[in-house]
Amino acid sequence: MTIVQLGGCNLQGTIATNSTGHSIFSLPELKEFHAEAAGEGALCTTHTGIGGKLPADLKGAVNLQVLGLYCNVMTGSLAALESLAQLVQIDVHFNKFVGLLPSLIKSKTSLLYLSVANNKLTGPISADYAMMSKMTTFGVAFNQFTGPVYKIITALPQLTVIYARGNSFSGVLPPPGAAAAVYDMDNNDFTKFPADFCKQPLPGAYKNSGGCDTDWPAQPFDTCCVSGNALLQCPAGTDTAPACLSNCDVSCVSTKGIIVGSWNALGTFIAKLKKGASADYILSKGFSTPQAASRTSQLPRAL
Repeated sequence: MTIVQLGGCNLQGTIATNSTGHSIFSLPELKEFHAEAAGEGALCTTHTGIGGKLPADLKGAVNLQVLGLYCNVMTGSLAALESLAQLVQIDVHFNKFVGLLPSLIKSKTSLLYLSVANNKLTGPISADYAMMSKMTTFGVAFNQFTGPVYKIITALPQLTVIYARGNSFSGVLPPPGAAAAVYDMDNNDFTKFPADFCKQPLPGAYKNSGGCDTDWPAQPFDTCCVSGNALLQCPAGTDTAPACLSNCDVSCVSTKGIIVGSWNALGTFIAKLKKGASADYILSKGFSTPQAASRTSQLPRAL
């Protein structure tokens, strides 16, 4: 057996192992395992699907290329994936995995699609990911990742989807390559635009405004979101965003806290309030771009 297709069945329970510790991942020719639930977005946050941890024998599934566990409630570590050398697609979006993101260096010449968004993963992302030269989708949003990702993203010219919002990535904001169609870096801790941010050829992600009020994979192509960072100082005019970001969702910050310039930045604003931030965190009309200023009327009048 090479393909196990259980996607859309909304299974519950755990991935069973027998008395000798073998699970379905012990099938010697297994190439694809699909157990994605039939849900999306908010539905995944209330769905009760497959739980428990990844079976220990997953690390021996040497022919595995596709792991699809989207929209379940699995826990524990993803470390078993480090042993695999033929991975092409990993989709564990919307689960409860914890710990570090494994390096996956053994699959550096095969991995195309990585989606680990909406888990509880922590720490910096290994520099080994800069070697994933064929990767087209880098989905790491809504975790607790930290540290820089500049050298990783700038080393991957084939990235079409860069979905990294809602973490604590820091340092220099990495410019996307020309292939990028979705560039979502909002609600992180980036502090600086690099001098070559607008290098040619520009990616399609810069073409149109809009799309930042949804999440991948619902986001349309040509989406650019960088609000909710510390890239620009307010009031408006103190700093300016690179000219190529004129259609992008950008916000600015004051020395006393975040200035909300978009719906996306509002998420960070509310999160800071919940953590006990003082009244110095205020809503403002000091936006960093004309496009953001035009969205003033879209902000709610009360929290």
